[in-house]
Amino acid sequence: VRNAVRVAARFRKECEVSEFQPCDFELVIGKGEDAVLPMHLESENVSVDLRGKIDRVDIYLDSDGKLYVRVVDYKTGSKTFDIQNVKLGLDIQMLLYLFSLWENGEIRYGKPVVPAGVLYVGVKPEAVERSTEDKDGDVQEKMQASGLFLDNEQILRAMDPALEGEFIPVKAKGNGKGKNLIGLEALSDLKREVTQTVLRYAS
Repeated sequence: VRNAVRVAARFRKECEVSEFQPCDFELVIGKGEDAVLPMHLESENVSVDLRGKIDRVDIYLDSDGKLYVRVVDYKTGSKTFDIQNVKLGLDIQMLLYLFSLWENGEIRYGKPVVPAGVLYVGVKPEAVERSTEDKDGDVQEKMQASGLFLDNEQILRAMDPALEGEFIPVKAKGNGKGKNLIGLEALSDLKREVTQTVLRYAS
């Protein structure tokens, strides 16, 4: 129960300050009336039928009318995203979901989708960090988070205005700056690389 309260409290606080707002929960990637079609995974020799479910999808509409999408996964333990694992064919599930929304999300959301990143949030007690006491003497708890995010300060601040690592593991200053950030062109290259990796393992 206490753990559920932690998750709910973090979610409520994040919604209050973040411009990225939840729009879908348990969204199916696959086939069906309320599903988003999966990304194209096919070559001359093999095709892969991707199916899955996204815990949460957040969207943000910027002042230019661009629609940014982030996928969120709640983990039952701590999770550290490492881009090097992706290159080894690991930790690609959430990226496949993000890329599916990138390719086919316009049908659901009414606008072309720009990928903003993937966020993993640990939800078990061991995935909670205790920080120092605040001004009222209360011990503050911070859920462990990891992920990969679009290297765009406007978008990052739309997720976490202060950029102090509270809601995403990215900081404007200090050791967190630049960690697990990726440009849109590099993300497109990563999409091709992940596609090739999946097809290679499927063949």
